[in-house]
Amino acid sequence: MYEIERGNMKKFERSTGFTLAEVLVTLAVIGIVASMTIPNLVQSYKRKVYSTKLKYFYSMMSQAVKLSEIDNGNAETWEKVAEVYDDSGASDIQENNLLTQKYFDKYIKPYIKYTETTVTGYNNINRWNLGIILANGSTVYMHNGNCMDFDILLDNKEPVYGQNLFKFILCNEQYKNTSYQQKANFIMPLCPACTEASPTREKLLEICKKEPKMCAALLMHDGWEFKDDYPFKL
Repeated sequence: MYEIERGNMKKFERSTGFTLAEVLVTLAVIGIVASMTIPNLVQSYKRKVYSTKLKYFYSMMSQAVKLSEIDNGNAETWEKVAEVYDDSGASDIQENNLLTQKYFDKYIKPYIKYTETTVTGYNNINRWNLGIILANGSTVYMHNGNCMDFDILLDNKEPVYGQNLFKFILCNEQYKNTSYQQKANFIMPLCPACTEASPTREKLLEICKKEPKMCAALLMHDGWEFKDDYPFKL
């Protein structure tokens, strides 16, 4: 009887094992599934992180403008010199740096929280006069254009408009209701092509596809969320 039971046990042990081929096939299937799902999970997570950072930036800057107006009057009247050019027609970096710093020190700095400022200068796609690093790892780059330009870089990677870099502007009365189509004393996404008072989402999506610099207008319309049809991979 003992021999029979031991034999049955060995038979049971053999029947519950896996061959090397079966293990390899299983690992291959797991690898294929992972390669299909992990990028989507990473993309979804990044969209949520970027959405949170954009919401924070817009809320912080909107509140800063409101608080600054208590001390400095309506933002429509804030002192703002248009972009300065040198004799060759190029942007005068030194002068615009000084104007941006002066604007930031008076109208923005006392009303926002940030960790430090960065060096000024140019990158491969835009000219920046001042960078402000926020506690969440985002960097706000300012440039003295006709309006005050704010580029929000959401990570520390190479900046690409529509992916990790989004443009906003703050205009005074001089450029209200001009080609910028912005409301003075409000920080707004850059969207000079948004000619209607309330452009449709379809138009904002089309604008974003053609000019990634203006994608913040679409995201604002969508509550700062990156919808499934958002045209660029983050």
